[in-house]
Amino acid sequence: MVDVAVTTAVGTSTGTNLFTYTAPDIALEAPTGTAVTNGSGTLADGSIAPGQTRDLNVIVHNTGNGDLTSIAASIIGTDAGQFTLVSTPPATLAAGASAAFTIRFSPTSLGAKSATLSIASSDPNQNPFTLTLTSAGNPALVSAISAAKPPRTPGLLTPRSFPQALMEEHGPPPRAARRWNPSTASGSG
Repeated sequence: MVDVAVTTAVGTSTGTNLFTYTAPDIALEAPTGTAVTNGSGTLADGSIAPGQTRDLNVIVHNTGNGDLTSIAASIIGTDAGQFTLVSTPPATLAAGASAAFTIRFSPTSLGAKSATLSIASSDPNQNPFTLTLTSAGNPALVSAISAAKPPRTPGLLTPRSFPQALMEEHGPPPRAARRWNPSTASGSG
């Protein structure tokens, strides 16, 4: 607290905190509805197949009582090329204002990916505001027909599987069972 005396043509006033300091204050939600702490937050997005894309929504707020200016978002780090800014926040946010922007994850290869969203601004305490982005490129789920012999369904026989099915269900034919051969059959009764 600071005691201040102000003298004007009307007289002198003495008081505490006669002046208000107006400072901007940046805050982030990522994903929407989840507050993020500067430098320790992570936006994890699971995984998708290389060649596909997924959009991540972020909201930047100015919770201070002065304009937040010089706002510039960028993506830096090892896998920065796997993430792009589809839209960016405005260069200035008035006190109490918010703006949404979008980051797109587009993996070009398999494996874990990591980069950092960095937002520069006029915030005196959190410049830049950083957020770790993580995701992964995983193989697409592909429906494939197995080359292995499919299991036999009881009651469902194909012409080719009929003799085998009979043997599996009833065993081999009795020894007395023989094929009838018309050329060796005798006509006598």
